[in-house]
Amino acid sequence: MEGRLILTSLRDLAQGEGLTEDLDYEPKAVAWVVSLDAEGHYLGLIPTAMPQGPKGKPIAKTMQIPRRCGRTSGDQADFLVDKSEYVFGVVPDADITEKRRQRLEPRRQLFLGEIEQAAAETANAELKAVAAFLQSDSERNKCRICLPG
Repeated sequence: MEGRLILTSLRDLAQGEGLTEDLDYEPKAVAWVVSLDAEGHYLGLIPTAMPQGPKGKPIAKTMQIPRRCGRTSGDQADFLVDKSEYVFGVVPDADITEKRRQRLEPRRQLFLGEIEQAAAETANAELKAVAAFLQSDSERNKCRICLPG
């Protein structure tokens, strides 16, 4: 019985310290989720923000997402969750520099390439749907017109 208590205590300690979490994922705020059907057709843009705090300021929901690459400079796409300039090749700012505008499509291609590679290597149906959505200008544009900003 004593051995079971020690193991239970060790498990509780490891969970409390976050030592049992999947190191491939991390908690991050995700403001928007793109909803797709099984073929990659755009269904809608779902906001996750809920009014919270004393002033009711919306706060995006925290979700477990694939661990981010930690880019500080240079172009590097995060897997499945990233900024609009990587996912869609757009930025919400109307006033962007020409240099930044030229980097949008290459960044979109980096993001798409990660998804295509994962879909090909795993044959995962959901990844195939995301890849189909990202490859389709018409489906992607349906979502782009709904983007905030």
